[in-house]
Formats: sequence, C-alpha cells, structure tokens
Amino acid sequence: MTVTLKTNAAFTGKLTTEGDTASFSGKVTPNGTSAVLVNRAGLQKSNLTMSLVFDLVGGSDTMTGTVNGLNWNAPLMADRDVWFKKQEASAYTNSYTALIPGFANSSNGPSGYSWGTLSIKTNGSATIMGLAADEHKLKHTMPISKGGLRPLYLPMYPVQRIYTNLTVTNVITLKTNKAYHLGSAIGWILFTSNSLTERVSSIHTEWTNGFYHNGFYNVSALLSSRYIAPITGAMTQAIAITDATIT
Repeated sequence: MTVTLKTNAAFTGKLTTEGDTASFSGKVTPNGTSAVLVNRAGLQKSNLTMSLVFDLVGGSDTMTGTVNGLNWNAPLMADRDVWFKKQEASAYTNSYTALIPGFANSSNGPSGYSWGTLSIKTNGSATIMGLAADEHKLKHTMPISKGGLRPLYLPMYPVQRIYTNLTVTNVITLKTNKAYHLGSAIGWILFTSNSLTERVSSIHTEWTNGFYHNGFYNVSALLSSRYIAPITGAMTQAIAITDATIT
C-alpha cells in the first residue's frame, strides 16, 4: 500500500491485495486517525475497510492500523519516506547479494534457490532484481524506512483476469487486468551495514501448467551478504587460497 498525505490532512492511496489494486482517499482527524472504505465493486470484489492511525507528533514517522475484509483482517504498518537531498540515506547506500531457499521436496513446491541483487540509492530507493527458483523474474523498487526496514512485495505468476465492472448500472462491462498475479513473495527486509535479515513468505494460490494444482506456501530465511566491488585494476582474490587442488 502507498499513501500520500497532504498538508490539508487529506490523503490518497492505493492498496494491492488478491492480485488487484484499488484506489482510496480520506482525511485524517486532529488525533491522527481515519476510517477508510476501499471500494472494489469495479473489480467485482467485496469492499474493504481500513482503520488508520498516523503518528503526527510522536516522531516515529509511521502509520499503523488494520485492513478488514469478509471473514479476515490483517494488521497494517507503513513507514514514511523521509529521504531527500538534505537528508540522504547514506548509511544504507550499499549493494547486497541474496538467496532464498526453496522447498526441500519438489513435489510440494519449487526446490532450489531463488537469488537476487539488492541496491540502495542515496534517496533511499531500494531495488531488488533476480530470479525465482522456478525461473520467474523478480523486480521491485520501494523506499526504506529511516531505520533501514523495507517491505517486500514481489508479484509473481502473471495472468489476465477478466471481470465485470459492477459500478456501471444495467450494463455488463467486461474489464481485463493484464497485471493480475496468482502469487507473490512477501515479507520485511532489515538493512544493516553489512547484511540483510528477516524472512520471506512465498505464496502461490494456484497454477495451471500441470504442477502444484493446490498452490503452495513457504517461509524461508533470507541469506545475504554485502557486495563490495573490487578495486579497478587490482588483482583481488575472491577466495584467499595460495595452493589448492581441484577435483
């Protein structure tokens, strides 16, 4: 979810869930709270409600709350994008390599490792690029928080979803979402000076290629290390071995 809060206390945002993205808007009360309706009739889905709490005076630069649907609810946490030219994310501007272990048994889900590279610019923009264990491309860019925390959301397994726009009265209007995804990799990543921590959840609701008809769900630790490029022109050894036999 992304939210833009204006000086007049009005805000707009977008929420991506169940493969679709819906827009919403609202206004923050003087005590920092807001009740929001996310209308999804145009997506042929039930509406969602959100209870949001903006920390306007505490200095945490966060927004918390809950998202409520039919028979489910989920906690919400968001960090303000605090980086700009006079306040750069210089403490985090590193590059990293990462691995995400897959299933031990390939009958349950993709085995092997997903891999990726992560880089952070001075404006706090953190970009992830890589390849999943089942060869699906991974790419996502989002700012990190002032404490180095970054939400991870990698939509996977794209398909086209055809649905009826229920906001048009007495007319059947078919729409096509070409950006619909059947699965995702989600989690939180904590950037430190030399490594990344936290866990990643891989979710696949269904698949139609003959494998994993019932989908899969996996939680894996993120394995990572900081990447330091060798000095140009220097003879840098990747492994410090003076004498070795390779068989």
